[in-house]
Amino acid sequence: MTSDCDPVDARSIRMERVFAASAQDLWSALTDPARVALWYGGDGFANPHCEMDVRVGGIWSHVMRTPDGTEHSLRFRFTRVEPPHILAWQDAADSSGPLNLVRLEETPGGTLLRFEALFPSSGDREAAEEFGFAFILEQGFARMAGVLGEPENVR
Repeated sequence: MTSDCDPVDARSIRMERVFAASAQDLWSALTDPARVALWYGGDGFANPHCEMDVRVGGIWSHVMRTPDGTEHSLRFRFTRVEPPHILAWQDAADSSGPLNLVRLEETPGGTLLRFEALFPSSGDREAAEEFGFAFILEQGFARMAGVLGEPENVR
């Protein structure tokens, strides 16, 4: 797993990970609500509710429970859906929130997942980093690898 803040655009958090899975299987792990509920969030997170209408303009409704029991109701709108290679979403109620983009690229060893969150400002990105956004996302990707049946091998 690699992550960085692009010095050219200090508003983004970017991460990459290679999964030993096909792009289609990885797409399913990103868009099938039953599978998303198994991995979304960091270690100790639970997802008691997840519904997804995966189409441009469709809604992703999600309740994420943190390890301390706090529940966060999330509602996203898909802005780009190009199966099985591109998926983008943004907060459904606040279009000034980060735009999240996933790109999947088949490689000889599996599929490269490229994730980018583009925040409205560098200050918003910094606040997300302080909250642990990238760390929680890395843990979620490790959990996704488990959903895909992979041993936890971070590359």
